[in-house]
Amino acid sequence: QPDANQYVQTLAAHSSLNAQKQQAKYLNPMLPMSYHRAFYEIKQKLPHDVVLISEGANTMDIARTVYDFQMPRRRLDCATFANMGVGLGFAIAAQVHYPESHVVAIVGDSAFGFSAMELETAVRSHLPLVIIVINNNGIYFGLEQAEYDALEQQGRLPATALRPDVRYEMFAEAVGGKGYLVSTPDDLSKAVEESLQHKGLSLINCLIAPGGYQKLDFAWMAK
Repeated sequence: QPDANQYVQTLAAHSSLNAQKQQAKYLNPMLPMSYHRAFYEIKQKLPHDVVLISEGANTMDIARTVYDFQMPRRRLDCATFANMGVGLGFAIAAQVHYPESHVVAIVGDSAFGFSAMELETAVRSHLPLVIIVINNNGIYFGLEQAEYDALEQQGRLPATALRPDVRYEMFAEAVGGKGYLVSTPDDLSKAVEESLQHKGLSLINCLIAPGGYQKLDFAWMAK
């Protein structure tokens, strides 16, 4: 019997423990929100047939651990290529291919910048995309306003830092779409729900915890 197998029992125990750890991340009440809390709120509102695009650094990596699918060919990201700029193009193509399904693109703020003007393409083509910009003020990590200002005065801004006050939702409004600025789980949940009901382009500028100035560290560096 598989259930009586010690190896299977060990796997099940580890799986249960991992699920508990993940759930704690999903329900983290701290503000600004973490990636996991923001992704959890989004996940609760997505329909079962959603086509989901994820793009960015942490945005894509963490999204892969959060979202699961009940239908084939419903998730798009850069796979093993580690490139950025493909998210909105993927979303446009997916909406054309699946005209009856909701297409949601969750993109990092830096990744969004590579192809932001495709918002105009989506509006001009009457595509009801939902774009969620996960805004942590940078690549991998960003800076709080005070920290950004101090490092800027010292001439020490890291190349990965983006301005903390960029109003990405206004990009959508500028081309005829609908924009939302959110910073709490409740506001994010409401914005996702409204965006899915909207018949045109929607963009949600979702503010999350920047992460602070830190040196990037990867396991391969120690090899």
